[in-house]
Amino acid sequence: MAAEETIKQVKFVLKYEHFVKAAEDLQLAARKHMPSMFDQLSSPIPPALLSPPYNSPVESPLLKPQAPSVLPVGGGNNSAFLRSGMSPSNNSSLVPPALLEPPNTPAEDPANNRPQQLTEQQLSSLHPVRLNKLAHGIDQLKGIGIDPTTHLPTLSDLLAAMGPRDRLKTASGVLLTPEHFTHSCKVVAVYFTASWSEPCKRIAPMVIEAYNKLKARVQNAENKLEFLLISCDRTRDSHEQYVEQFPFPRMTWPDESILKPFDLKEIPQLLIFAPNGQLMTLDGVDALLEDPEGLRFPHAPWNGAKPLSRSDLEILEFASTVLNQSALERFNERLLNREQLASIQNVIEAVKEVAQAMPHRRD
Repeated sequence: MAAEETIKQVKFVLKYEHFVKAAEDLQLAARKHMPSMFDQLSSPIPPALLSPPYNSPVESPLLKPQAPSVLPVGGGNNSAFLRSGMSPSNNSSLVPPALLEPPNTPAEDPANNRPQQLTEQQLSSLHPVRLNKLAHGIDQLKGIGIDPTTHLPTLSDLLAAMGPRDRLKTASGVLLTPEHFTHSCKVVAVYFTASWSEPCKRIAPMVIEAYNKLKARVQNAENKLEFLLISCDRTRDSHEQYVEQFPFPRMTWPDESILKPFDLKEIPQLLIFAPNGQLMTLDGVDALLEDPEGLRFPHAPWNGAKPLSRSDLEILEFASTVLNQSALERFNERLLNREQLASIQNVIEAVKEVAQAMPHRRD
């Protein structure tokens, strides 16, 4: 019996740890949808570039929950697990219908049945209640102790990994200090590349074109936007010859150990850092392929903000159900006290709130 109980305890702990990891990932994804210093670079986005499916709600138990098959013990809001009090015939919903409407989808113009031309200010002011709900859910997770930002690598971490002989300089050879990148409220795109990599060769012209167009379009770009090239070439000569084609600052011939702080195992990589130095996304290459001219910069996909898919919601729903049921079983077996049960269900409720408030798309 003791061995069996130990196995059950280990399984329960693993379920909880996996759920907490999912909560951390969800919180990181959610933060990218919040207004931030990134918005200082905002320029009007052509409404045609706003993809309607991006924020379209999907049918999911997290959005349209059914009655729970396992009823929590103890009552109170903290123990209400995905409970909305609605049935398929109800007109109510866990999330008010207005909050499920796409906040960034252009409205339909009855006159011509085409999207209205919304300004950036109008777009950013839509659905403040949904943003408040998202912020509240993030704060709830942080209050519980789930705050993955405390151990995220930053731009300062990357620059600190420079070797003693590494230097930063402009394309014309002028030496730069790390503060040029970290103390100027700039969005910084760090491009890892090498002359021996065929994928790097193919994408290099796109990187150069995007840089030139962004610099030309972003007002006061010198104070708001910077690129940094880090070449992983194997010799100094190949490095010097290769980087000549790039018009933006670079690090003098480093080695591949500079990749270690971010656990990068392949190139090309384009990392996007917010003005506060926090890593926004590792998927800058994907953003470049999706938006080659940078017309949506600094918004999605450049800020790493992505909607939740149907499969994301289903996985969260399944993990929530399994953890909640396991916690209730252990509570009924007197292996968890009421306070411990409430703590676990607080995590579940916070995850539910964040998942509901985030944009969704159809797979």
